[in-house]
Amino acid sequence: AGDSSSHPAHFAVHEGLLYFGADGGEFGRELWRTDGSEPGTEQVKDIFPLGTGSAPAWLTSWNGWLYFTASGVDTTWMLEWQLVDECGGFRQSGFDPRVRFAVSAETTWNP
Repeated sequence: AGDSSSHPAHFAVHEGLLYFGADGGEFGRELWRTDGSEPGTEQVKDIFPLGTGSAPAWLTSWNGWLYFTASGVDTTWMLEWQLVDECGGFRQSGFDPRVRFAVSAETTWNP
């Protein structure tokens, strides 16, 4: 509670939960989800630890997965090399079985 806002933005409904980016005060802007209740609202992951937040955006629920963009330098959550796709540098990664996102080593991708 309180008078300050976490400035939630970039909303997407995925498998009955609302996912969004918000600043909880401690970790900067990170990925959150809620079932609409206060006890059912939680930060999914501190994607950019010790930073100003990962600024998740462009949340899109598609074909059973939640995709989004995020910033950060911590790559310890990336999946094993065996999961690199045919492009060789584009990985599907995840830290929650209900959420997936793609990680690229560069900001441009040219197959």
